[in-house]
Amino acid sequence: FTAELEIEFIVGHEIAPSVSLSDISIQVDSSIVFQAVAFGYPTPAISWFKGQDRVPILTGGRYKVADSSLLIDGAQSSDTGLYVVKAYNGVGSAAYANATISLGVNSANIRVS
Repeated sequence: FTAELEIEFIVGHEIAPSVSLSDISIQVDSSIVFQAVAFGYPTPAISWFKGQDRVPILTGGRYKVADSSLLIDGAQSSDTGLYVVKAYNGVGSAAYANATISLGVNSANIRVS
């Protein structure tokens, strides 16, 4: 008895990038992680920007860019505002998402008279 089995593998199916980002609220002097969620194949490269002018954010000082995360050590009020994340993997167009970091209220600093 002889049987023939044919298996077809789809390898390298490319998927254009997509990315999402959510608004967050921070406390001054706290350390925060701003997390983007990106999909695509090959895995998209992530870039971070701040403001309408899309000023690039690079690792240095209080900022660390790691994979799809932006870590801010010792957040300050100057860190609030619009942030833009770009996902690009060479398939189709780059995907963008934006969100806002706002300053939260620290209940330890509220006095009731």
